Amino acid sequence: MTATSLLGHLIWSFNDLFIVAISSALALRFKQITNRLCLDEKKSNSNNYWTEIRADYDRLVHLSRKLEKYFSHIVLLSYSANIFFLLIQLSNVIGHLNHEVQILYYTYSFSFLILRVVMVSLYGAWIIDESKGPANILHCVPSATYNLEIRRLLLQISFNDVGITGNRMFKVTRGLLLNVAGAIVTYELVIIQFNDTKVQ
Repeated sequence: MTATSLLGHLIWSFNDLFIVAISSALALRFKQITNRLCLDEKKSNSNNYWTEIRADYDRLVHLSRKLEKYFSHIVLLSYSANIFFLLIQLSNVIGHLNHEVQILYYTYSFSFLILRVVMVSLYGAWIIDESKGPANILHCVPSATYNLEIRRLLLQISFNDVGITGNRMFKVTRGLLLNVAGAIVTYELVIIQFNDTKVQ
C-alpha cells in the first residue's frame, strides 16, 4: 500500500468518524432538552420557564443549520466514497473469486463497508429523531399549564427542518439506507446482465 493510498484511506475513515461524532453531539444536545422536560414533572406554568426552553431549542436549531452549511460537503464526500467502494467490491465479488482467502477478504471488506454506511446513516438520522422528541412531551402538558410559549415551541418543532444533508442533494434519514440499498442492487443487476451478454 503506497503512502498516497494510506492517506486516502485515513481521510475517508476520518470523514465517517467526524460525521458520527458531530451527529452524536448535536443529537445529544437535543436529547438534553427532552430530558429536561421529562424531569420537570410539575411543568411550570411560568412563561419564563417555557421561553427559556424555547430559546434553548432555537439556539440548537440555529447551530444545526450553521453546522449543516459547512458540513454538508463532507457528508456528500463520505456517501460518494462509501457507495463507490461498495460498488467496486460487489463487482469484484461477482464471478471473480477463486480462492478461500479472496472470498474471506472480500466478505470482510464488503461487510465493513456496509457497516460504515449504516453507522453514518443512523447517526445522521438520530439528529432528526431527537429534534422531534420534545413534541411528544409537550403534547401531554396539562391544559392548565398550556400557554402561548408552549404553542410556539410546538409549532417550531413541527416546522423546523433539522438534520444533515449531502450538499442539499439528499437528507440523511433512515429511509436513505433503503434508497442506497436499492441503488446498489439495481447497479449490480445491470452489471450481471452486461456480463451475461458479454459471455454470449
